[in-house]
Amino acid sequence: MKSAKNNQTVISTYGISGEISPDKQFSTTYPYWDESFQSYPHFCKKYGMSPISLIVRDEKYGRDLVLIASTYSARNVISSTFDKEIELNTNLASVLSHWNASATNKVIFYLNALRHNLVSIIKAYNETALGFSRVLAIPNSVKGQLPEKDSLLPNSNLPINWIRKLPIERVGASMVGSGFCEDVFYDMVGYIASARILLDSLVGVLRNRSSIVLTNTINRKSSYHKLNNDIQNCKMPDDLRNFIVKNREWTSTLINYRNCMTHYEILSRTARPSVMIIHSENRVIAQFIWLPDNPEAFSKKKFSFDKHIDYLGYAHSTYLKIVDLCSYILRDTHSELENK
Repeated sequence: MKSAKNNQTVISTYGISGEISPDKQFSTTYPYWDESFQSYPHFCKKYGMSPISLIVRDEKYGRDLVLIASTYSARNVISSTFDKEIELNTNLASVLSHWNASATNKVIFYLNALRHNLVSIIKAYNETALGFSRVLAIPNSVKGQLPEKDSLLPNSNLPINWIRKLPIERVGASMVGSGFCEDVFYDMVGYIASARILLDSLVGVLRNRSSIVLTNTINRKSSYHKLNNDIQNCKMPDDLRNFIVKNREWTSTLINYRNCMTHYEILSRTARPSVMIIHSENRVIAQFIWLPDNPEAFSKKKFSFDKHIDYLGYAHSTYLKIVDLCSYILRDTHSELENK
């Protein structure tokens, strides 16, 4: 995933990679299809994509930096979580200077672990695409066997109508065993586990605040799951309570994924035996690695995949939400400590 000199590498939805040149033009890059655009927003508008990460060259240290994308604008500007991460770490350091709580140290550790795991998932998607492209490069492996792209779409329930717009006549859909991309599953295990511990660590931060009184059940286990369920019985500022309640749906889903993975089913071989790769005769177009819609079912026999929740997209969107959640709680905590 190295960026060419003076170019910025962008990883988009489904791990599709491309480069932004100094004159702001964007081109998809190997192992994906070849296509150039006037700008990155033109690519996003045509295919309904969005940025996952941005890789830029840090000349000071002579290395590539992976920035987690947050938004992009029509002016070809991709924003990242970098400034928010800096602010968050500043507030964490300030909280530690008031009370050296182990929960605060855990927030720091698992926030960094979460980011590390997200970057690993991004790299694993890239490596999976590269690996499959080598299969496509084997002479006569798929050449002449692929259907016209329009014939693939009516028989598919996948969100792939954007494939109609590709500058390619023939495409295939290959189902591969989950062992083909096992690294993605390994990294996702670490990601979801780190996210759950991070949420529980935030309870420890709240417990140290004089303005907050949590119930004994929440205190005993430092459980964010119990905080979600019993928050109306806790004493805390209304704005904070409302913010936590507003985030209850996605935090509960994340906790369910972790509980399912830890206590019931692993979310790979036994839960979803195949991964779909959409490809041309010699290039990858997209890869789909689905999470179940209903992790609370805790059973592979009851899992549904109608929402097409992609591993990479889920990890990225959840990271943005977790950074916002941590930022709010730590900013609120920092403000209270400074005003004491």
